This record gives sequence, structure tokens and C-alpha cells, in this order.
Amino acid sequence: MAKKDSKEPTFNLNLSYGLDAEQKLVKPALIFVEPAKAEDRRYYRLYYGAENSLRNLPVGDIILHVVKDDSTAYSLAVTLKSNGLNYLKLDGFQWNQRSPHAAVAYKMIRDETVANRVLNPLRDSILYEQQGHGQVLKINKAEFIAKRNNSSSVRILVYDGDAPVIGAAVKNMGTKQQYFSNFDGSIELDLTDEKTVQLQISAIGYTPADIKVSVGKDYFVELKAQDNQLDEVVVMGVTTQKRVSMTGSVQTISLNASQSLQGKVSGILIRGINSTDAGAKPLILVDGVVFEGDLTSFDPAIIASVNTVKDQSMIALYGARAANGVIMVQTRTGTVAAVQPNVSMPYLESGNTMRVNFHDDAFWKPKLKTDAAGKASFETTYPDDITNWRTIFIAKGVKDFADTKELNIKAFKAVSAHLATPRFAIRGDRFAAIGRIVNYLGDSLDVIRTIYNGLDSIKTNLKIAKSYRDPIAVRSEKGDSLQLSYVIGLSNGYFDGEKRSIPIFEKGLEQHQGDFKVLNGTEEYQLKTSSELGEITVHAEANSWEFIQREIAHIDAYKFLCNEQLASKLSALLSKKALTKLLGKPFEEEKKILDLLKELQKNKNTVGGWGWWNKSETVSWISNYVVSVLLDAEDAGYRTGLTRRLYIEREEESLKRSLASLDVLWNKDKLNMAKEGLFNSLMFLKRLDPKSDYKHYFLAIDGKLKSKSTKDILLKYLLMAKLGIADAHAADTVLKYASKTILGGMYWTSGGVSDKNERIFLNPTETHTENTLLAYAVLKTIGGHESDLELIRNYFFAQKQRGNWSNIYESSRIIRSILPDLLKEGETFQAPVAIVNDKRITAFPYTQKFAPTEQIRVRKEGTGPLFLTAYQNFWNANPALEKNKGLTVSTRFKDANGPVTTLKEGKPVKIEVTVLLSGEAEYIQLEVPIPAGCTYESKSPGYYRNEAHREHFKDRVVIFCPKLNKGAHTFEIELLPRYTGVYTVNPAKAELMYFPDFYGNEKMNEIVVE
Repeated sequence: MAKKDSKEPTFNLNLSYGLDAEQKLVKPALIFVEPAKAEDRRYYRLYYGAENSLRNLPVGDIILHVVKDDSTAYSLAVTLKSNGLNYLKLDGFQWNQRSPHAAVAYKMIRDETVANRVLNPLRDSILYEQQGHGQVLKINKAEFIAKRNNSSSVRILVYDGDAPVIGAAVKNMGTKQQYFSNFDGSIELDLTDEKTVQLQISAIGYTPADIKVSVGKDYFVELKAQDNQLDEVVVMGVTTQKRVSMTGSVQTISLNASQSLQGKVSGILIRGINSTDAGAKPLILVDGVVFEGDLTSFDPAIIASVNTVKDQSMIALYGARAANGVIMVQTRTGTVAAVQPNVSMPYLESGNTMRVNFHDDAFWKPKLKTDAAGKASFETTYPDDITNWRTIFIAKGVKDFADTKELNIKAFKAVSAHLATPRFAIRGDRFAAIGRIVNYLGDSLDVIRTIYNGLDSIKTNLKIAKSYRDPIAVRSEKGDSLQLSYVIGLSNGYFDGEKRSIPIFEKGLEQHQGDFKVLNGTEEYQLKTSSELGEITVHAEANSWEFIQREIAHIDAYKFLCNEQLASKLSALLSKKALTKLLGKPFEEEKKILDLLKELQKNKNTVGGWGWWNKSETVSWISNYVVSVLLDAEDAGYRTGLTRRLYIEREEESLKRSLASLDVLWNKDKLNMAKEGLFNSLMFLKRLDPKSDYKHYFLAIDGKLKSKSTKDILLKYLLMAKLGIADAHAADTVLKYASKTILGGMYWTSGGVSDKNERIFLNPTETHTENTLLAYAVLKTIGGHESDLELIRNYFFAQKQRGNWSNIYESSRIIRSILPDLLKEGETFQAPVAIVNDKRITAFPYTQKFAPTEQIRVRKEGTGPLFLTAYQNFWNANPALEKNKGLTVSTRFKDANGPVTTLKEGKPVKIEVTVLLSGEAEYIQLEVPIPAGCTYESKSPGYYRNEAHREHFKDRVVIFCPKLNKGAHTFEIELLPRYTGVYTVNPAKAELMYFPDFYGNEKMNEIVVE
């Protein structure tokens, strides 16, 4: 393969594949890139089929040959543009059943003239020897003679046996001009100005041939393999090659200590260790182990063979130390035990380590910058995985010019031990982990193998060839994790192994039960607990701001991050900053606010709105909520990137269109939520532009539409208060629709004016909390209703039955509304005191554990409320089937033939999840545990009609659905069973994210992998 001058333009091509004419997926074995022009044929390229990124092609006019493993091919002429990236998708084409280019490609594979080697599993499936399978490339002298069409040219056919020699160099000894034979071994020269010419024909691995040629004649030149190209196999790291395929020299030497090597190996410097610079020494491997001593110290009787290699591929495998060649010594026993005691025998440089650090990703460097020379560098330490690391570089320059490069970095050991285990286990699981020994040294090897399965250590002497596989019986019974190890050792002290820690998860579901109380007066309260559950934790906070800070911490720790949740986190942190300022304390989470602002800006979609996840389609209430929180951030002094005028114009135009459409409707009374929608739009417009007067819009909406719900009435009076429209009866009207709890908390229901509400599941913006927040805002804006506001705050605190409010959207908005009224500048409190079972508590926050049977009585002294929580956590190891709270969930395993009750190792399966809803619901979360013996066959991004997003954790998949109708809905998770055994599958669960009281779960399950 020839290379062009580095200063000449290069061409890049990205390939993708669809279906061929027979509707089968295109899976090439080889990709053969042939320059279209004859004079460029020496710049051919050959790739393995899994390579779809063809970089630095030397010519732009090419013929692309896609070759299958049955020697059929498809050819296409392509013109590429330089200095960029070209894209080509191949589909819908017909394969050529007898393609000469397929034969050419496979011959080059056999001759090891592959231009680019890529490390991928497909490589092992390529049929290097094509005898009896497809076509074999052979010369045909009669056909060669018959093809002459120029009587004045010189035509030469270069061959070896009955096969053409591709890319043979033909040099004119007079002019020194050089040509190359084509893919059929032929070359045609125009020598009209010369009668006879002396040519030299050469090829890698062959003895050069010198011939004289005359114009108008055909010549057949058979090249002979060089004498030192022995037809046997040499092992080079991970690649087994024929001698004839080596691009350098390989020699086998009969060894009588190192003197026999001196001067006998071309290109490799071999002298006594003290007579040469250490940097110029060849690399010596004895039974695969780096040897730093003197070869004269070896007893020749223990040496089975010596191979010397001078080749670029050795540098790729062993690094710069192989630049001066490699001497590979194999002893007769497979070890160096018989080496004289005074011989220095250090271990492999990367050996003698117990590998414990395993990751799927090696490094992530997102902010590298080039220096003045255009270079960037960094240092990194790779994980312990012995694997092929796919490394991708992405560069972006001025004017948004961008490019990508990719390379493969292979971690390698000549002898290694590997341990494959599940990523987790459920207590009681019984399974077989896999130990594997890999030997690239060629000869068999004596090793000591040690297995630790978490209970017992087993040591065995083994004699292995190329590889050895150990099933390891494991039970996950004790402790919170399993510690497994698999180690091998050689008699020379070399060892290698892996140790893996597997977390053990419990069977069942974690559940909790609790009580919450806000004590404003001095009466005694007995906390509601159960003597049948675990120990009781009592937590008391005497200051409102402490309680709020705890809730903010809960919001900040929430692990799922849709756009609404990002905005809720930002709102909570803005509240926390305001609170710390009032308390005179430092705010230490500025970076979190800036990161959330950046993330929300990144997730803004193309029309400037926000959907549920990432850059999804705009959802009106979520988008308006995000903008409102960003406006709060602007009020707090942050830059958000919002263009207010854009949103103002868009919202006002939408409002005008909606009002105009009302004039042409003959029955507006049937528009149940129209008034609410228009009032919300006007509220949003007023928030965007608080200085403008929008009374005319309010009057138009209120005049054209009747109030249909409590929310319509609350929005009406809130707008009137904000727009300065006086109404002496506004507060009384709002309070008329209030409800009270037994303890005196005040709230507003989400029902209609008629108090009839037939909806089973609610939207997060259609709740008691939503209406109560509106009423709070109305009464606060009107003023003079502090006692009513206190009752509303007590209602919010009373709803905190499980330690937190229903969801972080609700929590952040409650905090934002009531926080300014909980702690005012200049306000002082009397020292609060809690009396718990007759014990006075003066230091807060207060946390104490109690026995499950103990009754806990609490009363309060001092001013201000006392916030009191009692909860009992317990793990239900065998939860009952729950199907009476709105949702029912069930799972089953299935393969291509239908449902299965037993899984097969290595055979893909799916978990089919069915969720049955008793009514329409929004924002549903599914948690589906997987068996520990399975991994993900694929991690589907969730491109289903009803699915917005999914997260793949090691032990479960969490699926998010924006809306599901009444009835059954099915989801699938693709798994690959990898480890045989008996596994517990914890119950799958479905719940409403914003209303977790509506949920369903199945019972425990067990599955066998055979």
C-alpha cells in the first residue's frame, strides 16, 4: 500500500448501511477502496467491514467495493470532496454474485497487505482461506494475452504460483521511474521512445527479479519467496501470522547461548549486555515475560525455540522498547524455572497486579485547548480492563469548523486471568461467575490458579493451551457485598488476576409509615406510630426556616432531572439564598445555581420553549413555569439569556388570537377550561411585563366567558388585585370557597364551582395545592389577612405526612410562596421548648430514636410553631400484590417464540411490562428490576409513542411516561442472560410521580438461567 505526500489533500468518508434489494441488513466483511484512475491504483485501501469511518483517503475519485463473506460484492463509483467529511448510505442495491473485486480483496487479506487493521470481533469471522468458498483469484495467461489492444506497449504479468502479485513495484532502471502492478498482477508500460529497457520487479517478501523488455511484447514474471521467509507460524502479541505475510524479517535461530545470535540476525543488534547502550538493545521475551538479563546465562538445553522479529507491528504491540527488534525465547517447560539462579527475571511491566479498577469509560476531557502550535495534551490513567478502548476526539475551531478523529487503544497482556461476574446480586441468588485464562505465548503453560468465591479459596495446578474457562459457584448470602477473585501464577513469580466486588441488594421493597404535626398551641399531642414496625425516629424543628431548609435539601437531592425538576431545584436554591441572607449566613451553593441555569438554557428547544425532557416538544405549563423561575433568577441578579420581548410578543399575540376566536363561537359555555387557560396566559404576560396595563384583556376574558371552576374564580380575583381593579368583596368571595381540616388548616379544593370532580387522576396544575397557593396569593396581595394566611401555612405543613410534599414541583412552589412570611426582617422569637415524654428539649433540630412499643407525647412552649415528624422505615421482604390503588403492573419474560419461564445463557430475551390504569393519568413512573444474571442487550432510549424517557441502572430500568390513557400499556426491556443460576426478581412498580398515593406493584418473582 502506497502513501501520498502528507501535504496533498486527503478525503474522509463515513459509511452507513440500510437494507439490500432482498430486504436484508447490509453487513459487509470487507470494504475495498479502489482509486478510479489507473495511475492512482497503488493508493488502494482495504478495511474490515465493521469500519464505517474511512479517514485520510489519498484520492477523491474512487470505486467503493463492499464485499460480503460469501464473496459477493457491490461496487459504486464515488467522488469525494476534500477537507471535510463525506457521508454515504448504501441500501436497496443488488449484490454481484461473481465479483472479481471480492477475490482481489480476499487475496490481499491472505497476503496480509491490509491497509488498516481495526480491532473488532468481525475480524475473526473473515474467511482468510477462500478455497472451496467463493472465488479464488488466479492468473490466466491466455486471457492476459488476448486483452492486448496496443501494439507498442510493454505488458507484464507478475505472479506467484498461480496467483497474481498485487502492488509489485516495477522500476525503470534507466529513468528510475516506478510503477505498480494492478489487482490482477498486470502492468502496461508505454515505452515508445525506447527499444529495450532494464526493469527491476520487487514485492515485499519476494526476491527481486531483473528483466529486459522490448516494446510490443508480453512478459510473465514469477517472483520467488525469499529464502528466510519460512512457511510456519509465529505468535506476535495477539496476532497469529504466516511468515510469508510479515512486512519485516522473521528468523528462527538454533541457539547456543547468545553468541549464536551475534551478527546473524539482519536489522537486530545483539551483543553482550555490557557492550552496548541499553537504549539500542532488542526487547527480549522469555515465555512472554520481559527479560533484562544476559542471554549467555541460559542453559541451551532448556530452550525450545527462538524467534527474532524486526517489524513495525511489534512496536504497536510492545511499544518503543521493540523499536530495535524483539527476540522471543520459548523454554521447553513453558517456564523459566531452569534459568540459573543469578539471572535477573523481572515481571512483565504491567504484570503482578491484582486488577480491581474497572470502568466502561476511561476518560472524558471536554475542555482541552490547543496551544500556539495547534497541539493539546493531557495525562490519564486507564482502568484495569484488558480491552480495546475506542477513543474519540472531537475538535471545534473558529467559524464553527469541526472534525472528529477516532483511534483504538488496545490493552494487552501475554498471559492474563479474567473474572466475569454480575454487576449486583439479590440476597439468596445462586449463580456461576466465569473465570478465564488467556495465553498468547503459543505453547502450553503450567499455571497455579486460585479462586475465591466469597466463602472458600481453591488452588489448583493447571496446564493450559490458548485459553481455559472456569465456572465459579457463588451464593449471595452474607454481608452487604460479595468479594470474588480469580488469580493465576507462574513458577517464575509472575501473576495476574482480577478482584471484583458485587453489591448485595435485599429482596422486596422499602416502605415507610409516619406522622407529621405542626404545633402552634400548647396542647399535648400523641404521635401516631405502630408497635409492629421498626424503631421510631422523632425529629423536631422549632424554627420555620430550619424546616424549610430541610425541604430544600430534599429538593436539591432529587435524582431525576426533567426540565420541570431542574426549574424546581433552581427555585428552591433561590429561596435558600434569600433565606441565608435574612439569617446573615453565607450562601455556598452559587455554582449549583449557575449549573442549573446553564442546563435549562441547553434544554431550550428550537422554538424557545421547554418540554418535559431535554429539547422535547413544548409543554405549555412546563415552559411557562421554567420561564417564571428564570425571571425569579433575573430578579435575584442572575443572567438567564431570556429575551423577554420575544415571549411577551408571542404570548400577547396568542391571547389576541384566542379572544378573537371566541367571537365566532356560538356556544362558548361548553368550553370548560377556556377561561382558566386565558387567565393563566394573562398572568404569565403580567409576570413577563409587570409595568404594562393589561386591564382590557382581563375585562374581555371575564366578559366573554363564565367561571366554571374554583380556579377560575381564584385567578379572577388574583388578576384583579394585581391589575389594581378594586372589589370590596374580593376577600370574602375567595374565603367563601375555602375548606378547613379538623385541625383548622385552610385550603381550596380543585373541584368545579358545583364541587363535582369526576377526574380520577389530576394534572400537577389542577390540585388542592395549586388552588390553595392561588388563594394565598390573592389574600396576601389584598392584605390584612395574616390570620388566614397562617391557617393556610398550617394546611401546607399538615400535608407533609411522608416527610416531604407530594413532589418537588409542589414543594418548590410552596416554599417560594410562604418563605417570605415565615421569617421577617426584625422579627424575634421567644426561645422554643419541646416537652417530649416529660423531657424538656431546648436545642434544635432534635432527633431521637424510640422503641417501636413506646408511646410518644409532645407539647410546645414558647412562640412560633413546632414542626414534629415521626417515622418508621421498614423493608418488606415479601410485599403483597397491590392492584387497588389505580394502577396494576405485571411482567413476563419472552423471546422470539413467545413467553418463557426459563432463560438460556447467551440467548437474548425481553421483559414485557404491562401497566393497567383505571383511568387516564399523566406523568407515570415505572420501576422494573432485572435479574442479576442479565445485562442489557441494548439500552433503548425509549422511542415509544407513550414514553418520554428511560434510565438504565445496574439493577433496574426506570421509565417515564407523560400521559397514559385508561387501559393496558406494554413496554419492553431487552436483556442478555450471561450467567447461569437462580435469581430473585424484585417487584416491578408503577406510580404517578406527582401523586405517589396512586400506585401498583407485583409480587416477588424468581427466574432460572440455564
